[in-house]
Amino acid sequence: MQIRHSPRPNFVYQKVIRSAFLLVCLVSAASAQDIQIPDSVKAQRLDSLRADTRKRFIPGIGNLGRPVDTSSALHHYQFLHTDAVYVGDLLWKIPGVLLREFGEPGQAGQLSKTGVDTRGISLQLDGRPLNDPVTGLYNLYDIPLEYLNEIESSDGMGALFQSPNSAAGRINFVSHQYNSSRPLTKLRFFQGAFDHILSDGIFAQNVSRGMNAVFGFQRHVTNGRFKNSAYDSWNFRLRLRYNVSEDLNMWIGDFYTKSTIGLNDGVDASKSASLYDELNATVKDLASYQISSRHDLTVGVIGRFFSDTTSLSKATLYFSSIDREYSNGNPLGGQPLFSNNQVSSFWGMKLQQNITFPVGSLDLGAEMESRHTRQDHYLADRTENYAAGSAMTMLRAGQWIEGAFSARFEGLRGDHGLSWGVNLKSRPTLWLEVWGDQSRSYRFPTIQELFWVDSDLERADNLTKETHSLIQAGTRIRTSSFELGLTGFIKKIENSISLTPWTNGEAGYSFVSTPVLDYSGVTADLKLRVSVFELAGNITFTRSKKNGSDPPVIPQITSVSELSYRDQFAGGELDLKGAIRLKAVTRHRGLQFLPRLGLFAEQGVAEMPAFASLDFYCVAKIGDAYLTFEWENPLSVNRMMIPYYPLMDRNIKLGVNWVFTD
Repeated sequence: MQIRHSPRPNFVYQKVIRSAFLLVCLVSAASAQDIQIPDSVKAQRLDSLRADTRKRFIPGIGNLGRPVDTSSALHHYQFLHTDAVYVGDLLWKIPGVLLREFGEPGQAGQLSKTGVDTRGISLQLDGRPLNDPVTGLYNLYDIPLEYLNEIESSDGMGALFQSPNSAAGRINFVSHQYNSSRPLTKLRFFQGAFDHILSDGIFAQNVSRGMNAVFGFQRHVTNGRFKNSAYDSWNFRLRLRYNVSEDLNMWIGDFYTKSTIGLNDGVDASKSASLYDELNATVKDLASYQISSRHDLTVGVIGRFFSDTTSLSKATLYFSSIDREYSNGNPLGGQPLFSNNQVSSFWGMKLQQNITFPVGSLDLGAEMESRHTRQDHYLADRTENYAAGSAMTMLRAGQWIEGAFSARFEGLRGDHGLSWGVNLKSRPTLWLEVWGDQSRSYRFPTIQELFWVDSDLERADNLTKETHSLIQAGTRIRTSSFELGLTGFIKKIENSISLTPWTNGEAGYSFVSTPVLDYSGVTADLKLRVSVFELAGNITFTRSKKNGSDPPVIPQITSVSELSYRDQFAGGELDLKGAIRLKAVTRHRGLQFLPRLGLFAEQGVAEMPAFASLDFYCVAKIGDAYLTFEWENPLSVNRMMIPYYPLMDRNIKLGVNWVFTD
């Protein structure tokens, strides 16, 4: 089956290539002086045994805020010592985050934060947007874990400056920036149940003076636990970074992913003796599948052009093309009963300027983006343009008080919105921080919500942009061996857009707008180290107000915690970590997945039961190799987050991650 490409994305792609080539030619003509490398930021430590001592990269190329601390669970120094297979396995460590998973690799689960799903969370890679312009979603399996150096997360005031549609926050995946004069190779292999295999390879080296090249690939494949859930994915990535000088870097990156996956629509409860037994369970759909491909091209320049070397200027030009072929296969063989090829693309530019001064900083930003969908069975040929300007300022009054304000003015489809946020932070002592945050931001409807035409889909006439008002306050206590964070929040969403089933007895769904939807809750996260033991985890309590007596769409309580032991043996040659993880989720109504739309809809048929399950894993670092053993759900607890997609029962996973420096 062949996926067709739109001529318009190819034209934009050629323009991006020509622009990148012109930039390289202009900057390559400049000569740079030899310099001595100063100490680098620890969170951006060079991945090499010997770095280029003539020219170096600017730390924080992909960061949108402050670099993540190396002790954070979201830094690669730490997640190398976990059993994480893909980035979704790490995001649960962010307080307030809920990930609805299918229990099988490759399926695009739903990410939500404080009640708002991925459509209101801005997902980015090194600052360039990832959310699909049609659905507003992104499959987290498309980001290779080995590609990442850290994961940034922010919400409220800090998110709206950087990102459109960031009402529930921003998550930025920051890639590794290598600077190695000797060849560096990383290999990763992972194997789990039902022929689940992940293979990943990275090669990096400085190929000339000031020029670093990185190439990587990943293959992720499984036969699937239930019928028609096989998954096969390829990812290729290439990046060239030219360090013109220590004050000017530029790069071009190419990121390509293609996958095929079976869409069985879950287990048929009326025909299955057990929902959790793959041998006796019958799925609803034995033939539907999806073939998707995505191409992301990014060109960027970052420089320090002011006397204050901490002030950064950054320009990013990006282009993405997305092809999704959905087919209702034919169980009897032959041609599919129905097939639709959806082609979309978007390209844009982001400009950012940071200026620091003794008592604070000022950030200015501008962004423009053009989005295009090609005509298919559900959508007409359409082009729309988005533009935004933003500013953020931070001021410090003395050593213990810090205030910040941000604003973003944006426009799409003739509609405009002015988002704003304010934050106040105080550090009365070195170990105590108290803060408060208030913001008001918007989420514009997606192309699918406004223009998707389907006989089984209706929409209200008054769909307009959502208005998100958030008030939150918290405190954090931090010492060398103890850290505790508490946050309380109140969120109000006006004109909240959701997908609900028809109530007339027929099978169909409607996009509806709820005038007011309220969320409130508390999150807490803890890290405690005692000798070679560490306790880390978080808990979130969320209460929603919609239609009174209905069971909550999201769990009222979610909690994930780990108790780990870590020590070194054999004179430091063996670094061993063993951990027990507990996941707990209270009952909730859950959401139904609709494969044809790729969206989640409300449902009233099934209630997801509460569960608490254990996992055990061990990571042994021997030399440059990380060996991983995981025993998932050893008690075989019956678990489910989406009806009817049972999560994994007892199984064993093995992995190895190896680094070669010659």
